[in-house]
Amino acid sequence: MSPPPPNPGNGDALPPDEGLPPTLTASARRVVAQRSAVLASAAEQTVLITGASGFLGRACCAAFTAAGFRVCALVRNPAASADLQTVAQGGIFRCDLPDGIDERSLDGGARALVHCAYETRSASPEQARRTNVTGTEALVRLGRRNGIRHRIG
Repeated sequence: MSPPPPNPGNGDALPPDEGLPPTLTASARRVVAQRSAVLASAAEQTVLITGASGFLGRACCAAFTAAGFRVCALVRNPAASADLQTVAQGGIFRCDLPDGIDERSLDGGARALVHCAYETRSASPEQARRTNVTGTEALVRLGRRNGIRHRIG
């Protein structure tokens, strides 16, 4: 039987920072370490993560990558998100909700969709609703059409 994984909450050493973005805070690194010990085996399984350039999305990318999942990062501006390459080996794709979803991100037969994208700086309540409600509905429909059964958001 192998020893239990480190538990940073109990003062155990954190796993190496290999593959984690340098901008991740110490608390986000602890979350990654804790979640990595809990996630199931993930050999060759793909997870899509929206809002991957944000705080929560970036931490999710790191956690799923550390657990062995192939991560596809979905962001508004892929050109400005090259720093995600180490935690998004499935690719970095455009996802500007509700209309700008790069469907190539779904080509790999994703197992799950983790929805972290959220409009917080909109010019109006109508635009926030369009992004957050209409965009989420479009994303869920697209995921269902492509066989994604697990959605977290």
